[in-house]
Amino acid sequence: MNLLLMLGGVAVFMFGMKQMSSGLEKSAGSGIRNLFKKFNKDRILNYGIGIGATALVQSSSATSIMTVGLAHANIVTVKQGAGFILGAKVGTTLTAFLFALSGIGKGSFNISYVFSAIAFVGVMIVFATSNETLNKIAPLLIGFGMLFIGMEVMETAIGGADSMLCIQLSKVFQYDIMQNPILLVILGILFTGIIQSSTAATGVFIAFLATGVIHSIDQSFFLVMGANIGTCIDGIMASLTTNANGKRIALFHLITSVIGAVSFLIILILFRTPIIGIFESLFPGRPQFSLATYNLIYNSNYTLVLLVFIDPLVDFVTSLVKDKQEKLEEVSYIDERFLQTPAVAIEQALRELYDMAILAKENLDRSFASLVNEDMSESKKIAETEYRIDFLTNKITSFLIKISSVTKFAGDEKLIGGLHHVTNDICDAGLGLVIYKKGIIRKS
Repeated sequence: MNLLLMLGGVAVFMFGMKQMSSGLEKSAGSGIRNLFKKFNKDRILNYGIGIGATALVQSSSATSIMTVGLAHANIVTVKQGAGFILGAKVGTTLTAFLFALSGIGKGSFNISYVFSAIAFVGVMIVFATSNETLNKIAPLLIGFGMLFIGMEVMETAIGGADSMLCIQLSKVFQYDIMQNPILLVILGILFTGIIQSSTAATGVFIAFLATGVIHSIDQSFFLVMGANIGTCIDGIMASLTTNANGKRIALFHLITSVIGAVSFLIILILFRTPIIGIFESLFPGRPQFSLATYNLIYNSNYTLVLLVFIDPLVDFVTSLVKDKQEKLEEVSYIDERFLQTPAVAIEQALRELYDMAILAKENLDRSFASLVNEDMSESKKIAETEYRIDFLTNKITSFLIKISSVTKFAGDEKLIGGLHHVTNDICDAGLGLVIYKKGIIRKS
């Protein structure tokens, strides 16, 4: 029964993680959009943008998928996206310190209970008010509170170090084979690959540390290193249908994560005892803070070192993934990967719509020139451009409908409605092929 309750706690915790990430994105949508506009050639700035954007949504998977989509749409270069990816690794570590607070105050005052009650505040906002600003914040509060409810349920189900469930679970980590660092890293990769969130995986490891299921903090260090590799799976899956640049970003993410894990794996194996001693002396009786701090130090150090070598790394992944001839029927900016962040998806739709408007204007000018000059030489070009405009109209309209299904903001809904009309108006403006087909171009 305790095992079933623990699994329920894991479920609540993971759902809370997803809900909080979604709430953060919704409440900070314009901030994320502005951050993405600041990409430039400065690797340090792109690194900082990666930290900031991921700190806003607390999901390196979401931001890595977003970067794959941006690279696919040629909004960012591989080098710019690479700097962003390295920064995202650091931005996702901050939540671990919140998880570590779940072990504070197990006496008459328990801070986890205070944080858990925040979920009630979020629910009351949903039921009691229709204020748009408050309703943007409510999902964030609900998700945040659910994180700690899930942590408490897990820890209560596991019980103390002397409980039967804790003893049985801890036996798994006491086997000789579980002392193997490489096996622990692989276990971290597999676990994170299954739940698709390195942040959630770190939270579960922290709960195991706080309850005594994992006795040695170095085991959790190896697990969290594996989690940082496992989170690359989302980006890899997202890149399967992208062009070469999208695949290069996903490959860069994987290669740098492996380099970081292998480097620190060697350091931990060689200096295992003194490193454990340092962390135990820094946080006596609080192993969860040791893991959160190690996670931050680990990701910060290896990403900063790799930032220095970003040029040869980008050249390496570029040489591995060759450019292929692109299909004629393709969009430049919109991509379903952006739907995870509606604010950015709208921005991409505006870019695509602008390009379509330019095409329509050029085709309209071309058509009237043909009419006035009674010149049929541009008829093929007019027909091809009209076909392109029709193609973009269908794609943009479909994309706007999909954005409507994922956004909850009244302002976004109003904007999307307007964009639907603009899309149709621009399509109607591309009269070139219609004029040609109806035989208006003829000698008078």
